Amino acid sequence: MIEKPTSAEQAQVEAVKQRIRQILAELKQLAKSEGSDHEFLGQLVARTLESTGAAGATIWQVDEDGHVSVVHEAGTTANKVDLDEDQLDMHSKLVRTVVASGRPTLIEPQARDQGSGEVLNPMAFLLLLKPLNDPALHRHYVIELLQRPDIAAAARTGYMRYLEEIGEIFASWQARNQLRFQTTRQSEQQRLLGFVKDIHASLDPREVAYAAANDGRLLVECDRLSVLSFDGRSAKVLSVSGQDDFDNRSNVVRRQQDLASAVCRNRQPLWLTGQSEGLPRVIKHLVDDYLNDSHARTLGVIPLMQGDEDRDRDPDERDPEPPKVTGALVFEWFGQDVSEQQAAAQVEVLSDHVARALANADTYKSIFLMPLWRTIGKWRWLIQARTLPKTIAVLAALLFLTLFFTLFPWPLNMRVEGVLQPVEQQNVYARIDGVIETVFVEHNQPVNKGDKLLELRNDELEYKLTTAERQLKEIGEKIRWTIAELSLSSQMEGQEDQIAATLADLRQQQITVDEQIKMLEKMKSKLEIRSPIDGTIVSWDPQRQLTERPVSRQDVVLVIAAVNSDWQLELFIPERKYGHVLGGGKDPKVTFFSATDPNTSYQGQITRLETHASDHPPYGSSVRAFANFEDSKEPLGLYVGAAVTAKIHCGTSSIGYAWFHELFEFVQSRLLF
Repeated sequence: MIEKPTSAEQAQVEAVKQRIRQILAELKQLAKSEGSDHEFLGQLVARTLESTGAAGATIWQVDEDGHVSVVHEAGTTANKVDLDEDQLDMHSKLVRTVVASGRPTLIEPQARDQGSGEVLNPMAFLLLLKPLNDPALHRHYVIELLQRPDIAAAARTGYMRYLEEIGEIFASWQARNQLRFQTTRQSEQQRLLGFVKDIHASLDPREVAYAAANDGRLLVECDRLSVLSFDGRSAKVLSVSGQDDFDNRSNVVRRQQDLASAVCRNRQPLWLTGQSEGLPRVIKHLVDDYLNDSHARTLGVIPLMQGDEDRDRDPDERDPEPPKVTGALVFEWFGQDVSEQQAAAQVEVLSDHVARALANADTYKSIFLMPLWRTIGKWRWLIQARTLPKTIAVLAALLFLTLFFTLFPWPLNMRVEGVLQPVEQQNVYARIDGVIETVFVEHNQPVNKGDKLLELRNDELEYKLTTAERQLKEIGEKIRWTIAELSLSSQMEGQEDQIAATLADLRQQQITVDEQIKMLEKMKSKLEIRSPIDGTIVSWDPQRQLTERPVSRQDVVLVIAAVNSDWQLELFIPERKYGHVLGGGKDPKVTFFSATDPNTSYQGQITRLETHASDHPPYGSSVRAFANFEDSKEPLGLYVGAAVTAKIHCGTSSIGYAWFHELFEFVQSRLLF
């Protein structure tokens, strides 16, 4: 006969049910709040443990790769700590199976898999698992209860119904969370569209920078945003958020420009939170100077790359040039630390749009004679009665200029670069590997043919020579002893032939080692480098440049020039100008001046012209030509290797072509061809 529960027991059961209903109501109310996932799931597992009286409760997460990890847990975890690696893998497999099935599951202690026979639950607790899936965000959770195995069947059913209630609460939370996520994302999209509209509303670089600084600050939620341009050498502040005007001479602006210039040249973003330790020394110095004035806690300097670089790139080009850096964005937070990962998405979108907007504005502003083209676009006023005489006068002037530039003759000169060299000069080469030990000459010192210039040291050669001399001495001693033995061999039967053979072998060794010593002595003589001609040392500071320098055979160590002989010009004609030089007739004349004395010009004539182009750093691919000039015996104010600028006279042409032939050739080769 089943005993009926007493009124006290019934009251206790009713109180427990009431407490569970209250906790579920609190969780439903919590699901309507604006808290984060971490807070909600933490409350969910804590209140579940409180309401069910379970030994432990855990929320597991299964990512897209099937990796299982703990999100929150409460109560006892001792049984899980005691599990070995295989048992933990089996438990992770169980969690993944529950996620895949989408149904709540109850696992008895020491339950085994019917197929493989493996233990599904090695713990001493009854496991109750309920999947909490979120298909919209591709996230999967499982809530797991650890209960005593001796609870009644009705209690088990009640716990499973409780987990169903938890699943409905979680679904309600995720629905609200998804709606909140979509609303936030839509709001961000609206802000981004407004930002893009504002920065592309103008083609003036300063107006674009102003909109980017003020609207971009709100988009990234930073405290200050500065927009700078970069011309390849230095950065310049265009706009600072919250400021209609600023002083370019202020310390903070100048130091911000110095820092942005270094980052743009380095082409790598700089993101700093806290200390500047670990940065390169130059960058660290600039960062410290700037932070001393700006007092920012978080600093980000992002280079702006030219937006349309990838679209204009030739797909067949093997080594394309990197995108051009056109500017930089400087983000600052004064009261908080913001990691690069937290702001990465907004910063990347902002940088891309600002770079393109500034590139468009700069391209528009750089169009040749843009004010004139805009005026021509309003062509109707040109034919009005009041402006018609002016229009006719302008057209007449244009016609006159066209005829003038087309028909009037003018000398055609090709400007080229080159250097001044004596006709007779010679490179001095090392004849053997070694280390330069002594330098006997100075820069601009006259030398005669055969004078000693350098002396090398070769430790390996010295060692071989010493070894060979020692071997020769030892062989000589052995020969003397062998001759002495041979003189006594007449008194010893059967040893005379053997001693004679040994003596012959020693003499052959002596000859071989002697020849080796002669060869090593010959190589040692090459350690002395002597002047091949009479002339003057033109290599700069050979004492400091060459002493203790290792050299190899055929390395150039010095250059000797006969400065008192004839001099000549060595010119490097770019390939695009080579045709004009050939068309100028045989041995065209040359006018040149030296960079050291631009006020004095010299006249000369090309004497030799190569027939093919080669790479001549730093002049690039060019054709080399040689020219003599007046007073080449004593070129006053000139020195060996002096840079010169020369004009090669290539006949005459129309004045328009003579002045603008490079522009014509560019249009012909790059635009029309």
